Amino acid sequence: MKNLGNAIFNCATNFHTYLLYLPRRFFNPTVMTKELIRKYIWLIDTVNQAGFEGITFSNIRSKWMRNDLLSGGEDYPKRSFHNHVAAVRELFGIEIACHKSTNSYYIANSRDLKDSSGFKGWLLDALSLNSQLEESSQLKDRILLEENPSGREFLPTILEAMRDNKMLTFSYKPYWVEDDYVSSLYHVEPYALKVFKRRWYLLGKYGDGPLKVYALDRILDIDIEFEDFTLPADFNAAEFFVTLAERKSRFYKAIKAPNRRADVVANLVIGYLKGFPPELVKAITTDNGTEFSDWERIEGELGCQVYFCDTFCAWQKGSNENSNGLLREFFPKGCNLGRYTQKYIDK
Repeated sequence: MKNLGNAIFNCATNFHTYLLYLPRRFFNPTVMTKELIRKYIWLIDTVNQAGFEGITFSNIRSKWMRNDLLSGGEDYPKRSFHNHVAAVRELFGIEIACHKSTNSYYIANSRDLKDSSGFKGWLLDALSLNSQLEESSQLKDRILLEENPSGREFLPTILEAMRDNKMLTFSYKPYWVEDDYVSSLYHVEPYALKVFKRRWYLLGKYGDGPLKVYALDRILDIDIEFEDFTLPADFNAAEFFVTLAERKSRFYKAIKAPNRRADVVANLVIGYLKGFPPELVKAITTDNGTEFSDWERIEGELGCQVYFCDTFCAWQKGSNENSNGLLREFFPKGCNLGRYTQKYIDK
């Protein structure tokens, strides 16, 4: 019984310690972990949907009982609820607090969930969607999902290399090549990962060249090397430049941005171009990154048209790309822009 108790406690500490007394046949670590995570996500969703006013425990319990897949027809004891609240705090850093005056529960740090561009918001969105689809499995013939060529099967290998600062070697086949193309072999320092339009991308350094982006679904095979690399201490994946190039005069402007959020980028573009006469701002051509997803507001504020380049067709905004190449001679991709003021950059 001592060995059984230790085995269960190692897997269930801080969750349900009363499982110490369950017989071995009732214990399956994989199933238990999956079921617990599903319950945590459900609880976060339920409380978050109630907003700042919150939701009482009796209403939480009623919603629990209506969810047959989750509850299995069993009640939701308050002890289990408090255990789940503690686990949500520890695993996800989400604080479920209580309004003492109404005894209703709410997400104290809900701003973290609303920022879908942040890792925590993105992760919980993905887990929540998966949980909701599982609960609605009887509607599978009425829910159409796009095929997702994300390349996520390589994520564990890439994450391990990033964690241990190890080089990666992979075969890569770009989008624009023919089917009979012989893939090239790359030795890359993995700096960062990004999701864009349901595809995963790796930002890495190949040799002495600048940082490049590699689509994971174009990687054919991948291995971790024994060779270490040193991630620059001032590397910041979030900071970047918003650059504007006027095609006729070749006038060029680089504006430092604190992050890639669409509202931040739109504010910078609008704020700068509003200083010009409206007749000079007729059209803007951007790449198709998510940072430009607030394009409708840019059109409305500036009274211009916004166009997007085709995927992997940067030549369609060649003036900007050529100027960016010159900019990178002074500010290599991935360098810490926080050390430079806008005044210094303008020089």
